[in-house]
Amino acid sequence: MKSLKEFISKNRDKTKVADLELADLSNSNLQGVSLEGANLKGAILKRANLRKANLKGADLRYAYLFEACLEDANFQDADLGEASISYANLRNADFRGANLKMADLTCSDLRGANFEGADLRGAYLYKANLEETILTKKTNKSKKIRR
Repeated sequence: MKSLKEFISKNRDKTKVADLELADLSNSNLQGVSLEGANLKGAILKRANLRKANLKGADLRYAYLFEACLEDANFQDADLGEASISYANLRNADFRGANLKMADLTCSDLRGANFEGADLRGAYLYKANLEETILTKKTNKSKKIRR
């Protein structure tokens, strides 16, 4: 199997979509990588570094992102339905228009994250840090949360 770095560098062509369904990318350094529109359904990204990564429109349903660094990542219009994103760093991440139905965000750091227009129905936010998080009517809130 080719290394992930080779795979990403050879798939920079915008007409191709990375298919990483069920891939185990645990502990990978993917900082700043573009996985726009990628299929990461059921992928394991435990403790992966995806800081400033572009995951716009990506399919991350059922993905496992335990303790992942997702700070400043772009998840606009991504599908994170039923994803496990517990204990993750999601500071300033952009979730505008994303699907997070039934996602587990237990104990995650969501400070400054933008959930404008995101679907958080049934999402589990137990002990998540929501300071300065932007939520809108679709998420049953209409203002910034300040603690």
